[in-house]
Amino acid sequence: MKTGLGRNQLGRVNSKVHQIGIKKRLSKLEKNREHVINFMKREDNSRTQPGKSDAKKTATGCKQQVHILTDYLKNLYLKFKAENPSNDISFATFCRSRPSYIYKTAML
Repeated sequence: MKTGLGRNQLGRVNSKVHQIGIKKRLSKLEKNREHVINFMKREDNSRTQPGKSDAKKTATGCKQQVHILTDYLKNLYLKFKAENPSNDISFATFCRSRPSYIYKTAML
């Protein structure tokens, strides 16, 4: 109970010792996620939908205004890497960090 592992999870692990090393990686991903979200919300990278009904409720329960990206994710990733060379983030993680209220560019 103290480790937070259930009965079914304990049957699948090799060692019954609770591993703490995973939290470092998650905190690094969360830090990078905040950088990516702030980058995507900038005015040169996305446009904010103006209407009151253009807000989307997030998983935490708060409403966020919908943003639409002005460029494709690959181009935004290259721009992000050029502006932040110290952030070592892959394209897949960059795409995974995009929240649900920031929509991708539609191909017309």
